[in-house]
Amino acid sequence: MAIAPGSYNLGPSNGKLLLKTGVEGPGAKMAHSLVIEVTNWSANATVADDPSQSSLRLSADIPSFEIREGHGGVKPLSDNDRNEIKKTIANKILGAGRVEFQSSSISSAGNSASVAGTVTINGKSAPVTVNLTDNGGSISGRATVTQTSLDIKPFKGPLGAFRLRDAVEVEFEGRV
Repeated sequence: MAIAPGSYNLGPSNGKLLLKTGVEGPGAKMAHSLVIEVTNWSANATVADDPSQSSLRLSADIPSFEIREGHGGVKPLSDNDRNEIKKTIANKILGAGRVEFQSSSISSAGNSASVAGTVTINGKSAPVTVNLTDNGGSISGRATVTQTSLDIKPFKGPLGAFRLRDAVEVEFEGRV
């Protein structure tokens, strides 16, 4: 990647971290696919001349998840819906802890990099690959986290009419 060697700190003041969920099942049209913004997070990227010596670490507070958008559903997402979803995430799905990511290897080509590492939630860990792109002054990244790989049961609606997809898309952008 073209980012100059050094240590870079990212967080809400110079970046954005989003989680995107989808729904499936016979009643999926009734439910919302969500865009969740993580409002309290920090990341440190150490960029070395040799990409294999670089590292990335990220930490995010689960209680800081804010429901920003709801796509689909039979009615628009209300403030009450947003609050109930946030409570369900904290009380029934993820708890009130932190999500941690630590890289184990980084390879790059041109303005892109692939970061292999481990995500940990509630003491459970799973491998994740983050794909990064240097956009000249900013960096963007995407990853897919599979809930069941972390022993998380995807949320199901009443009578199992719909459920969240197992895969949650993670996107971030930051100015470097």
